[in-house]
Amino acid sequence: MLFDKNNKLQIILNILNIFFNSLNSIIILLLTYLNKKLNIILISYILILLLFSILFLFLSNKSIKKDIKIIKSSNRIR
Repeated sequence: MLFDKNNKLQIILNILNIFFNSLNSIIILLLTYLNKKLNIILISYILILLLFSILFLFLSNKSIKKDIKIIKSSNRIR
């Protein structure tokens, strides 16, 4: 809502969010590997949510790029 007109900024923020979510997933995996006493079920739910988040961020990035293409093609028609 805040960045409706600024598609390039949306893509950049999306990529940063994907990076940080991936980094977060790696850190959680390393912590579970190092510490065997952690609750595996809870960790698995967290990882699944992070993976879904990354998936939806990729999908939103793809949609933003499609929007940019549509806007550019409509500008050519004018």
